[in-house]
Amino acid sequence: MPAYFVGIEVADLYSYRRMAMTVMRNQDIYDVRVLFPYTPLSLYLPVLGLYLSVALHQPLHLVMKVFPIAADMGTAWLMFLLARARWNRFRATAVGLGYALNPVSILISGFHGNIMPVSVFFAFWAYYLFARAARTKTVILSALALGIGIGLRSWPVLLLPFFLRPGFLTWRQRILYTALAAFPSVATMLPYLLVHSESILREAFGYVSTPDFGWVGIWRGIWFLQTGQNVLPWAAKWLSKSRFLFLSTYAVLVVAALQWSHISDTAGWIVAALLLDYTLVGGVAAQYFGWVVPFLVFRPRFNAAFALVAGGCLITFYLTWFPEILFGRYPSPFTCSHETIVQWNVAFLAATWALGALGLLSFLVSGVRRARLSGEEPPKPEPSMATAASSSRLVSVGIVVLVGLILLAVGVEIPYLQRTKAAPELPATVAWIVGSRGSQQGQVDEPIGFAVTPAGDIYEADLGNARVQRFAADGTFLAEWKGTQLQQPTDVAVDSQGRVYVLDNAGAIYQLGPNGTLTLVLDLAPLGSYAPRGLTFDDARDRIYVMDTGKGRVLVLDRKGNVLAKWGGEGIPSEFVLGWGIGVDPQGDVIVAERGNSRVQKFSPDGVVLAHWMVKGDVCDLAVGPDGRVYITSGDRAKVWVYGSDGNALGEVARAFGNQPPTRGIGIADAGDLIVGTEDSIIRLTISFPSEAGTGTASR
Repeated sequence: MPAYFVGIEVADLYSYRRMAMTVMRNQDIYDVRVLFPYTPLSLYLPVLGLYLSVALHQPLHLVMKVFPIAADMGTAWLMFLLARARWNRFRATAVGLGYALNPVSILISGFHGNIMPVSVFFAFWAYYLFARAARTKTVILSALALGIGIGLRSWPVLLLPFFLRPGFLTWRQRILYTALAAFPSVATMLPYLLVHSESILREAFGYVSTPDFGWVGIWRGIWFLQTGQNVLPWAAKWLSKSRFLFLSTYAVLVVAALQWSHISDTAGWIVAALLLDYTLVGGVAAQYFGWVVPFLVFRPRFNAAFALVAGGCLITFYLTWFPEILFGRYPSPFTCSHETIVQWNVAFLAATWALGALGLLSFLVSGVRRARLSGEEPPKPEPSMATAASSSRLVSVGIVVLVGLILLAVGVEIPYLQRTKAAPELPATVAWIVGSRGSQQGQVDEPIGFAVTPAGDIYEADLGNARVQRFAADGTFLAEWKGTQLQQPTDVAVDSQGRVYVLDNAGAIYQLGPNGTLTLVLDLAPLGSYAPRGLTFDDARDRIYVMDTGKGRVLVLDRKGNVLAKWGGEGIPSEFVLGWGIGVDPQGDVIVAERGNSRVQKFSPDGVVLAHWMVKGDVCDLAVGPDGRVYITSGDRAKVWVYGSDGNALGEVARAFGNQPPTRGIGIADAGDLIVGTEDSIIRLTISFPSEAGTGTASR
């Protein structure tokens, strides 16, 4: 119900769209910093969600929540089966419903929409199979389930040592269990290590948790109340120290579990390890609280207390930082101040941390004092339950299904990796670099568009400073123009007569006179234009093309502003998603670059699609050379992609930019040189093309 009625694409759900788009445009997902810090097994889950969203005409946030909700259903059923082996049906039903209605589960799955519960399900399924029987086939299925849980999200690796304790498995079974638990992650990582080892090692093994919860989270909340600043300056340092402290203490806990094999409470050891993580690791994310809940199946009192305190912690956290998670597009019904909510959040953070620490201490002290935790004895199931759990046929089917899923992931991953290979680096020579970030004359702030006159003068749309600047061909600053008329210049264009035109985001096209006057040429407001981003001319056909970004369409106008055609538009299949760049090639074909789809489309003058191809990154701006080559800047790095007129990838330019920030606008100089803007400079460079042959083919 919350997934359907208050869902909105925010926080992690927005990240899932970014993940899906990165994969669909054939970009190495690990090349995008801090986006996917996991092993590749779950790489295609957001892609599947996006496909289903389109096919079923349902919002992505709703489709993505189906995965964790289905996993919660499976976990609740497994908890019922475990409880049914020990207690009567009524109490077992209460245990299953207790998880289904647990506020932690509902908040993470139904509201937040994080897919962590899918990993929780596989980890708990591994425990369920381990606790039910020790047949070899069941051990294999348990190990594969744990391995998939680790492959989806790495935390279940903490459970592995407690399944390998003496007295439960033979040495041969332990070796087999370890190998199979590692199989999903190793199998999906190996192709990546052969192709993109640097990026996957950096992202998958360099992740540092966020200081949302845990004792650093408490510290951050107090810091915010004292200073009003969201960022705790020394959080990263203490997060790193806390991870080392946890790993050291966890190693001691594992040694104790291996030595005290007579304490057969597997769930108790797992709970202790997870509470140790909550207690010692300084930064814990919201979805991490779902780890421990199912393993408290035989500890209903602590489970209820943890659910209430952690649920309050989650609610106040969402209210503080992401109220849309709880209310969607509806306004918050709470009238208290932000500071008051933060105070409640700090109180719940402290209570959750204290409860976790006390629970951990209680488990450890009880185990040492009684030499056996009283919470769980490996249950003696009813014969019918044991048969169902350990049925050779069912277990064999489960093994085949899980192995099939792993091999399917690898089979999809290999061709994807082949497509992610970067185009060859094109040699480029930098003629000059001018400017720095600022508002003084000659400085720049988001140079979003360029145009070059026949005389060689360079005009720059300086978005951050709401002005247009003119530079000489050698980079010398000449003049600037700004005023009340110019609000957000997003592009500049020059016609065949050398006249300069400026596109304003407010919905107007101005002509820039030689003395700096701005004359309104076209008012786009009557056409319903919203946030136009790109402008170009087709002098041979006496046309003006406007990329009407906010309306997802291209406006085809004559010189008087009459509408000749509209391509795309809201709700139309050919809709442009954040179309940012537009240009015309020597044949009069129109090239459009979409940031939202990371796609380039080529149209005939009549609006017929001639070619389209994906770009491996965030598209920013586009320029078309006199030879028909298409140059595209990257919005997330200092790079220019180069394509032939038919979409063949000719290569890319990255090394020439050195340590420059991400590129923005781009233009073609009269000599064929590129004029490229970064966030804080303007660069003129020349690209050498050793071969005209492309390295890829556009899909048509």
